[in-house]
Amino acid sequence: MCNTKPIIKRPNGKTKNGRGFSPNELAKAGITCTQANQLGISVDFRRKSEHESNIEILKTQIAAAKTEA
Repeated sequence: MCNTKPIIKRPNGKTKNGRGFSPNELAKAGITCTQANQLGISVDFRRKSEHESNIEILKTQIAAAKTEA
């Protein structure tokens, strides 16, 4: 599985690659933190925000993992 990183929005309006997806984003995508670790998706427990673009990235990764299995 490809280790893609989430997109984090900085206060100055710029974006950067984050350490991992927030638990809230994982919940919105329909998986738990344990399942994310098994799929090779990094989780950053310090993050509390939810970004729709990251949720869409997670959904595509989950769909790709299901087709591989």
